[in-house]
Amino acid sequence: MALQQFQTYKASEGHSLPKTLDEYLTFCTLNPVSLRNEQGIDQLYRAGSLAQLMSNVSTSQYVYVYDGSGAQPLKSCAEAKSYLDTALPDAYEAVLGDILNKGFAEDRAAGRMLDGGDVDGSAEQALQSFSMSGKSAQQYVMTALVMPIFNDSRVKALEHWHEKRAAMALRKSLNQQEIQWAGKGDSFKNYMRPMISFFEGLLYAMTPFMAFALMLGRPGLSVLGKYLILPLAVGLWMPLLTIVNAFTIWYAGAQMESILMGYDATGEGFAMLQVLDMDQAITKALGVGGLLAASVPPLALFLVSGSSMVLNSVMGQATSAEKFRSEDVLPRASQPAPVLNTSPMYTGDHVTQGVARTGVRETGPQISEQQGADAVVESSRVAAETQTAQLQQNLQAGFTQMSSTAEGRQTLASLGEQMQSSLGLSTNAVYQQAARKLNSLGISQDMVAQGAYGMSVGASVPYGVAGVRLEDSEQFRNMSSTQQQEAREAMSQLQQAVQASTNESTVFNAADAFTRSSQAMSQSSSGETVSKSLSSARSAQNAYREAQAWRESYGAGQNLNLGTAAALTIQNSGQSREDAARGMLDMAGRSLDDRDSIRSLMGTATVQGVSSDLHERQIAAATLHMIQTGRMGELVSSNYSPFNFNVDTGDAKEHAGLDKPIAGADGLQQRFDSLRGAARGAYASEKDMASSGYRSTKESGRSIAEDSYTDSTAVV
Repeated sequence: MALQQFQTYKASEGHSLPKTLDEYLTFCTLNPVSLRNEQGIDQLYRAGSLAQLMSNVSTSQYVYVYDGSGAQPLKSCAEAKSYLDTALPDAYEAVLGDILNKGFAEDRAAGRMLDGGDVDGSAEQALQSFSMSGKSAQQYVMTALVMPIFNDSRVKALEHWHEKRAAMALRKSLNQQEIQWAGKGDSFKNYMRPMISFFEGLLYAMTPFMAFALMLGRPGLSVLGKYLILPLAVGLWMPLLTIVNAFTIWYAGAQMESILMGYDATGEGFAMLQVLDMDQAITKALGVGGLLAASVPPLALFLVSGSSMVLNSVMGQATSAEKFRSEDVLPRASQPAPVLNTSPMYTGDHVTQGVARTGVRETGPQISEQQGADAVVESSRVAAETQTAQLQQNLQAGFTQMSSTAEGRQTLASLGEQMQSSLGLSTNAVYQQAARKLNSLGISQDMVAQGAYGMSVGASVPYGVAGVRLEDSEQFRNMSSTQQQEAREAMSQLQQAVQASTNESTVFNAADAFTRSSQAMSQSSSGETVSKSLSSARSAQNAYREAQAWRESYGAGQNLNLGTAAALTIQNSGQSREDAARGMLDMAGRSLDDRDSIRSLMGTATVQGVSSDLHERQIAAATLHMIQTGRMGELVSSNYSPFNFNVDTGDAKEHAGLDKPIAGADGLQQRFDSLRGAARGAYASEKDMASSGYRSTKESGRSIAEDSYTDSTAVV
């Protein structure tokens, strides 16, 4: 499974040979229907070739085939088998090259193997040397590739859990023991020649001193006899190693021959169980051979001295059970703990890339998910209020523009009547009393409706009478002082009634009425802006309500330390580690003071101990700075949030630092065009009225002057 060429077979074209093979084995070969009607688990393990193993050609069962033809297309088992029959031999050549590079690098460097064909030929020769059979190296390699995927796919064929654990524990102990024995033999063979040279030099160096032993009499002769055993024992090393080598090859051959002949000996394919047995046989032979090779010095000493103690030490290694852990089968009921348990200086996990000083993350600043949830709600509230204020401002611009024309005022009257009904003003006694009073003073019901709509959107002009205040209107100037005072009181009473009836949905109702009116949308240059603002404000309001509803469930999550938060920031951003760190620093360091603060935090023991990875430390420092400066909402609403709330919180970065909801700079061009259009309309109306008055005065000026002169000179 570690072979890269098999894993990445045509990956650039959308292929995934291992995933397709896993799909086919899991849902076709190991399908319960197929196991019951075609081949059982035992038959599959003893199948003589891959063709017999992958024999399901059903057209009624479908699996995902990753063959580069689309986004994971479903195909029948027959089509999947056809793809695998073509892809596996096609990938074989690349796999051989991978084996050459990773398993025979020394042979390739020495020129003994040049390409994958040499690997194939060497494997063929090795198979033939074990048994006179026609086995194919290609079949062996491909079966070895398929076997671990088959074992992973066989979920429903597991034995009883306890038996499985016992088998796993025994298999693990045997594997470790065999690896250790083989390693002992390799270590001894690696250092054997300098050790022989040392003992030879030791013999030559000690020989003059042995002459003095002769003068000691019987004890000296005993020492000299033991001394003469040493060169004989060292001299036996090479012959013993030759015997061990021959035994290892003979033992492996005997094991392999029985395995190769125990299955289908005539076909060129391999059964999966056969490959598994071969792997275990070779490993066992290498383990026994390694142990015997490492035992050559004591064996040589045993042959020369005949000491049973030496032989016991050799046999004790073969019977040692130090690798088998009974706890893997049956855990201990009680495990005493030491008085003092020292933890490692550094700790690593599978979430973060860098290691941290043990205890720093746990004792350092924590990021509470409750704080993150509160920040999401606050960010959503600011975004909703800002978008609502933006919508109200756009409605006010449209109201001002429409109140400057006769057609617009008529449309505003219609919109005002809808708002009267929406706000319940038609049954409001205070409002109706004020409206009747204004009607009696010469202000029409349409003008009252226009004023009601203007007040509902917060416009500064209460009545849309050519865009002027009530005091500047012609109706107000024609009133007596008593009537003017009554009009002011009625107007104040009307405003209070409208304000008392407004709520958070008033602006949205006014915007709905505005966008549903084709006359309003066509007569105002800000119609499209109002429509976009309404959609944005509605989305922001919905996000705010959703964040409030999910606040408790979000807050029930875990607390994150700075190291874990930094790793999750990289993961949630979907960027590389370097890009995520740079983006986080850019977002947190908006000013020189911010960057200086982050730089200072980078030098603190808290951040330095969080991780050994530079990018994680940078993100941790930026995160800590944003928390300390009250910018938690901006953090959790950005693409670099360590939490995943899945709530559209609005663009909190755009509104960061706002103490109160105000209209942002978003849509500035549309607002400018709207105000400019309103001013242009008001100017055109005023110019038309002035020009009309000038022409009228010019035409009738002479007759008016003559009549005035006649009246002034008439004799009483």
